[in-house]
Amino acid sequence: MKKALITGITGQDGSYLAELLIKKGYEVHGLVRRSSTFNRHNIDHIFTTDTGRHRHLHYGDMADMNSLMSILKKVQPDEIYNLAAQSHVKISFEVPSYTAQADALGVLSLLEAVRLLGLNSKIYQASTSELYSGDRKEAPQNERTPFHPRSPYGVAKLYAFEIARVYRESYGMFVVNGILFNHESPRRGMNFVTRKIVHGVAEVAAGKRGYIELGNLDASRDWGYAPEYMEAAWEMLQQQTPGDFVIATGETHTVREFAEAAFARAGITLRWEGAGADEVGIDAASGKTLVKIDPEYFRPNEVDYLCGDAGKAFVSFGWKPRTTFTKLVEIMMDSELSKVTIQPKASKIDTQIGVGCLEITDIEKRYVNEVLESGRLSQGPFIKRFEREFAAAHDARFAIMVNSGTSALEMAVACLKEVHGWRDNDEILCPAVTFVASSNVILANNLKPVFVDIDAQTYNIDPVRDDVCKI
Repeated sequence: MKKALITGITGQDGSYLAELLIKKGYEVHGLVRRSSTFNRHNIDHIFTTDTGRHRHLHYGDMADMNSLMSILKKVQPDEIYNLAAQSHVKISFEVPSYTAQADALGVLSLLEAVRLLGLNSKIYQASTSELYSGDRKEAPQNERTPFHPRSPYGVAKLYAFEIARVYRESYGMFVVNGILFNHESPRRGMNFVTRKIVHGVAEVAAGKRGYIELGNLDASRDWGYAPEYMEAAWEMLQQQTPGDFVIATGETHTVREFAEAAFARAGITLRWEGAGADEVGIDAASGKTLVKIDPEYFRPNEVDYLCGDAGKAFVSFGWKPRTTFTKLVEIMMDSELSKVTIQPKASKIDTQIGVGCLEITDIEKRYVNEVLESGRLSQGPFIKRFEREFAAAHDARFAIMVNSGTSALEMAVACLKEVHGWRDNDEILCPAVTFVASSNVILANNLKPVFVDIDAQTYNIDPVRDDVCKI
């Protein structure tokens, strides 16, 4: 039985590749990074027992060569698929050093570890269409098109590409570079534009949000279906001699087209008005604005046009795409629509809000995963989005996120004091059963809390009672 080691196994590509290799009879191992939160939803159905997870998933890091050598020595893989990366282009501008460590030097560490251990492992290095400049005149891009990356991510991947080639030529190692153009699926991370679109459109269709926000609508990409691209990755390691291969559909579509197709699958026809940052997508039937532009999502240096030529892969091992652009959008949209139509579980308490009763539905889980996958736990785009949507829902000009409920209460009381002309030491009614913050924010504004009895069912002050008792 062949053994395969997949770095980045928890991601979209890693999970599909693991499924493929298991079907082909491989013993599959994966490298996972240690973190305080698990992000393994893509592979939970593959490694279903504690024993399986312990045996086949190994803690390590591409930036830690010692951990790589330890795992390689233990697993002794026949094939290595290096899919691990900080793979978000926009985020690479925010964390360029980390991107270089993981995507460039991590590849060097892996290659050197294999060489030092004397392994005969075949190695697949996941490369990217972000190596190219995106100049329309160079399209379709193939293995002979000059590289000219426009982001820290692209530059890191270019180093990885070249160091893989150098180890192949210098040490006779079987190393291939798979130059994969954009490939998507329902397992795509939430911070990638395609998944962001289908997720947002599904929520708009379900009435869970008013609109979605996008960046450059005219960026053109060659989008394919991820499981088919992993078939190509496997094929590359089955060749007699190693080489580099472009994998792409040969078609290009804009972000605008992707959004139109996604809304169409939800039964909504878009029309566009305005230009630049003021352009909006409008529901042709209702006139509601469903798409807005947020310059926050613009890249500092955009790759405008990508369209790949996978002719070499077809000639070498017969690979060609099977899933059309329209079908790809349908697959992703149908997955998202099936999620938003699931009704939340019935509340455990019908007459009051439970104190300490935890109820988390799939909606909350998805949003938590979105934040974790974005790489920003605070001061990220989700905060701005929440502020805008919360303000719109309450017909307010502004909404401001703060660090805690206590801070929000303190600001609210300060505003009320200013608006209504309350004076220092004025009495403010406060429920007797509450958290200390409720009274502390009153004291912090130089007011006097007066505790009153509560309604036994709701735990709140009953505003219609005329016999409210002071405590």
